[in-house]
This record gives sequence, structure tokens and C-alpha cells, in this order.
Amino acid sequence: MIRFFSVFFSFFIFLLMAGVDAGEDLFVDFSKPGMPTTPGITWKIRDEMLPVKGWKSIVPGDGFAYLKIDSKQSNDKKKNGKKIKYPFQMITFELVKPECRLEMRAKGTIIPGVATFIFTYNSKNGKFDEIDIEIVGVDGNVYRKNPHSTKPGKGWTDVRLNAWAQSNEKNSKPEVSFKQPIVDKNGKKVSHDDGKFHVYAIEWRKDRIDFYIDDVHQKTIKKLVPQNPTVVNVGMRHMAWTGKLDWKGTRTMVVDWIRVTHLKKSSKPKN
Repeated sequence: MIRFFSVFFSFFIFLLMAGVDAGEDLFVDFSKPGMPTTPGITWKIRDEMLPVKGWKSIVPGDGFAYLKIDSKQSNDKKKNGKKIKYPFQMITFELVKPECRLEMRAKGTIIPGVATFIFTYNSKNGKFDEIDIEIVGVDGNVYRKNPHSTKPGKGWTDVRLNAWAQSNEKNSKPEVSFKQPIVDKNGKKVSHDDGKFHVYAIEWRKDRIDFYIDDVHQKTIKKLVPQNPTVVNVGMRHMAWTGKLDWKGTRTMVVDWIRVTHLKKSSKPKN
């Protein structure tokens, strides 16, 4: 009996510590101040764009996480004494595996000069895996000469939907990348520069990746599908194609919740 209890207890602790890895769903609504406390999950802050004073400055306990940046690059954190070319501001958690749906509900995702995102990432021995939803008002690599409006009505929001699987860290090959407008259920281009919350989701199966925004299917990738356990990242980054940080004051991305739901049965995209 003692041996049985010992084995059972060890198994229970394994499940507890494995967290998302073991097939448990995860839902974090930031209702408590400070770093989320989820069994078996490691949470971190990466605050390169506007250094913060710990978790409580991001998660005050009112039901939201606040990722704030300014347009100054002089106060961005430096790495090894050198300025970071493309800095992040984000929260991360680990680990998750294929056969799950990763979601964030957020607003304030359209900020000039950055892409906001939910993406997965892991690397080892010069190879990396990654799945991205990158939201930007205007994708500078698509609309170099004639930027479009980002405002609701005539304007729209651009998005990059990407995947890498055991790709080379030096040249980022092979890769699959789609650059397109966000569309609604009628296929109409829509703007998220509206002050409203939107849900961004990656449905990651072993044989494909489906991308959803506000529960509308945006794209499927089958060619490169990562298979390894990975970190999940939520936040924003300044990059070459995201435009200039040419505004004053601060801008804030507000995250309502993050969810990981494990998928039990393969199915076709909803639409």
C-alpha cells in the first residue's frame, strides 16, 4: 500500500509540474497582482523597450496585463554593452507542445513602429522552430511607397503569419511567411486600430497550423510545422519593416487573457 501511494504521489507530482506539457489547459486572466502562478509553467519578462520595475508594474491585479513602451531608443536596455537593434517588450511562458490552441485577447495592438504578437519559439544547436502572428498597422515591406490608412472604415490592419521548423538561425531558411490584411468572416479587410479587444489564435497541430483572428480563419500552413516543445511569447517588437517610432509619450498594449487549450481530435478549419 505504501509503495502504491508512493508511485501514485510521484505520478501526481509529475502531472502537476508538467503543467501545459502534460495536456492540462491553461487560462490566465491577470486578476491577481504580479507574476502568474501556474503549476509547472515558467513565466518571464523581457523588457528591452521600456524597462519595468518587476511583475506588478505589468500585472497590477485589475484583470489585465499592460505592456508599455515609449518612442525613445536611448533608454532601451543594452545587451553586452551594445544597443539592441530590434528590442522586445513582452511576457513569456513555457513549455507547450503541438496539438494545442494558443490564444490572447488584447487591444492596443496597433502601435506605429512595432509589431505586436503572439508567437512560439525554441532553438538548439543553430536550428530554431517558430510560429508567428505578427500584427502591424502597415507592413513596410509590402507598402513601401503607398502606405494605407490603418483607421476603421477605409483602412485596415496588416498581419504576418509565419512558420519555421528546424530552420537555420543564420539565414532563417526554410520558412513560410504570409503577409496579408486581417479579414472578417465576409473576407473584408478590417482595422484593429479601434480601441477594442480582439482574439488572436494559433491552432498548432502536428500536421498543420491554422491561424484565427476573432474566430475567423486567416490562413493554414502545412509545409513547415514545428514538433518540439516551445516557449510562448506575447508582446511587441520594433523591426525594420514595422515603421518608425516617431510619436511622443507612451503607448500600451493591454492583454485581457492568455489561454492554451489542448486539442483532442483533428478537424478542418472552421471557415
